[in-house]
Amino acid sequence: METNITKRLMINKLILLIIIIAFVNMFSFLFGTENTLTGVTVITGALMFKDIDLGYNVKESVFITIGLFTFIGIVTYLTSQVGILLGILINLISVFMVIYITSENLQTKVFLPFILLYVFLDGTPIDETQAIMRVVASFIGGVIMALTLYISHYKKQISKKSIKEDLCKEI
Repeated sequence: METNITKRLMINKLILLIIIIAFVNMFSFLFGTENTLTGVTVITGALMFKDIDLGYNVKESVFITIGLFTFIGIVTYLTSQVGILLGILINLISVFMVIYITSENLQTKVFLPFILLYVFLDGTPIDETQAIMRVVASFIGGVIMALTLYISHYKKQISKKSIKEDLCKEI
């Protein structure tokens, strides 16, 4: 009996691995090899978001996800274009904002895909000819993650908390 369960589990995990590899390769093909790590982050986040949410209502979480991914795509390019001191300052402020917005529930570690994307993009510099594709890849990645979040949680509506209320209360 256990052998059947183990075989089933192994087959399911193998199928998942094939899907992950196919997604990352497709993402890399569409957006260029310099955006491969964005694809890795997107599939990681999508797998996380099917089970957890941001801690805010679902509609706001969709916009937060898309907005943060796009923001990260833009900011990481800009930091590579300015001096080192200004770049460090921008990175500190940006990472703080991303963690602050996504750490409503620290136990779920929902901030991980966002910080992972930030580190990957900041560590993979691009030139100005690739900047638009980087932002587009980040935006599309955010849309994919937001769709996963919405499809997985729109009926559950786990939290009715609004980010506006949360920010106003904390400030």
